[in-house]
Amino acid sequence: MKVVTISPTNILRLIAAGAFGLAIAGCDFPADSGSSPQPVESDDAAEDANPAPSPAEDDVPTPSQPVSLPHGAPGALQEKTARFEASLGVTDASVVAPLMRFPVQSGPAFLNSQIFMFGGGGYNYGGGEVYENPNTGQENDPVNFDYPWRDNFCEVRTRSNGLCAAGVGHHGQDIRPATCDNGANLAVAPEDGFVRRVGATHLVEIYGDSGLVYKFLHLDRPLEPGIAKDARVVRGQPIGRISNKTGAVSRSTTVHLHFEIWHGLASGGVNLGAGPLPPYSSLVEAYLDLVDDNPDQFDPVLPPADVQECRTP
Repeated sequence: MKVVTISPTNILRLIAAGAFGLAIAGCDFPADSGSSPQPVESDDAAEDANPAPSPAEDDVPTPSQPVSLPHGAPGALQEKTARFEASLGVTDASVVAPLMRFPVQSGPAFLNSQIFMFGGGGYNYGGGEVYENPNTGQENDPVNFDYPWRDNFCEVRTRSNGLCAAGVGHHGQDIRPATCDNGANLAVAPEDGFVRRVGATHLVEIYGDSGLVYKFLHLDRPLEPGIAKDARVVRGQPIGRISNKTGAVSRSTTVHLHFEIWHGLASGGVNLGAGPLPPYSSLVEAYLDLVDDNPDQFDPVLPPADVQECRTP
């Protein structure tokens, strides 16, 4: 009997051929002699050919609606609050701080004039020139805590402001928190940075990592833990409580946050020559971001249901 010797290489070839044959045996071809075998449709292909029925209308999720924030245009100051009656503020809608977090911890919040809305005292420009406040009600009047928002950068002041038509004007934006209760609402850091300055009474300045400087006025003392000159802060970190007091001593303002944005310098100083930047459009965008991030925490359109009185917690 002739012995057939199979080399290791041929053994591997036979094994491979056998595996291939088993694979072919496992396939199901239609009986169509003379034509190339065609595989039966896979389950995925069958599903593509016969798609599942569309879900019922009730099962289709409703897309979220964009937030509506009633607000006036940049530079549209309240009537008779500018140095020149016919003048506007800065009408350029540029967002000067696109990465800024809204500087009040939560909403709702309301941008309008502190001195020309209810409870404000008007403004004495000097030399007998007085800008009277036509709204003579109390600070807790619901109108103060309602929309639309109103820009008040360039509102009448004697401070130099080269962006205003009069060459002088308000440097920032007045922001009313949800209520006029002293110390009930927190101001927070708009971005990562460090505390550049802490005033003796109610001023705090944050130098942001972006190079912008943020000024906060009307924060009561003591400030929040860890807030001191040269301390690092992170975006959204509480800084201080919005108040019209310095400790137990009342100041002649309504409860609001005065907020400014300035150019910064690499040295950590402030470019006083450039002047403050108009913050209104940046605040609008930052507020809408706050709403998007916290949709369940507050309604961005409705004012507080009941503003009773201004209390000190």
